[in-house]
Amino acid sequence: MSTSMQDADAKKLRKYVRVEPEEGNPIRVDINGDGFIDVFNATDISQNGIGVQVPHKFADCKTQSEVSLIISLPPPTSHNIRVNGVIRHVDSQQFGIMFTDITLDDQEKIREYVHFRLRPTAPAKAKFWDRFFDWFEAD
Repeated sequence: MSTSMQDADAKKLRKYVRVEPEEGNPIRVDINGDGFIDVFNATDISQNGIGVQVPHKFADCKTQSEVSLIISLPPPTSHNIRVNGVIRHVDSQQFGIMFTDITLDDQEKIREYVHFRLRPTAPAKAKFWDRFFDWFEAD
């Protein structure tokens, strides 16, 4: 099966929506695994996992390895999350982690962040409301 087909199948199986961080507001991820401790930026996040960009070859990162994380969500959520996870896939410059031990409160904070990132931008909202009010004001 081709990689693009595998990616499409994986997206169909995902239980939660995943979003990318806002430009200029990275999600910081402190990772502690067997034989490594490092700090990275997330490439994406959902309520049950996170993708991490690795700027250098990361030889100690293996699938099914357990890790502990501190995830620092940027504003407006501005919340630190301590969570355990398992590395699910490894690429040359990134890897994905599935959360295995997350509190409902922390999962809710991630959900709030995801919803914030999915909302339309302010100019798009303004255009919608302008058209909406124009429709009522039309003679």
